[in-house]
Amino acid sequence: MLLTAFVILLTCGLAQSFHLSALLANMASAAVIVNRALFIKRRIQKVFADFAIVFYALFFITGGAHLDLSSIPAIGVLGMIYFLTRLVGKIGGAHLGAVLGRAGATVRKHIGFSLIPQVGVAVALALVVGREFGTGDYGQAGVDLSSLVVNILLFTTILTEVLGPYLTRRALIQAGEARTVEPARS
Repeated sequence: MLLTAFVILLTCGLAQSFHLSALLANMASAAVIVNRALFIKRRIQKVFADFAIVFYALFFITGGAHLDLSSIPAIGVLGMIYFLTRLVGKIGGAHLGAVLGRAGATVRKHIGFSLIPQVGVAVALALVVGREFGTGDYGQAGVDLSSLVVNILLFTTILTEVLGPYLTRRALIQAGEARTVEPARS
């Protein structure tokens, strides 16, 4: 755990020194580390398995704390366009990837719907946009744009997290990878 914390802090420090994204730097360093030494991946997963849920909760709580509910009416059409194009992009991109990877017809048909709830990076990027552009360094227009982007991403994340698990479950059942659970009889 100490070594993991050291790597994260070192990566954040280096990213800040070179004016790079700490999020992307940590994602890249983690990808390199676990692909160079699989045993490290297993040890990290074992160490964090018991309290990873705390990090997930803190991550989404931090994101939710930046959502301005009064801006939801202003998001309107732009938010729905973003939400729908994101859905189309995920479903279409996953389908294209499955076609290029020569996956079976069932996988090609259903893989996109099972990826819809994956929004962690979008939330993190929304927070980065808020931090970088919401400071006032770019004037009021930067603050307004930052607020709009953050609120669109966070609001559509809520929609995705509500709708996504249902669509994932439905896709898995239709693909034959999961079964429906019969209600318990009393």
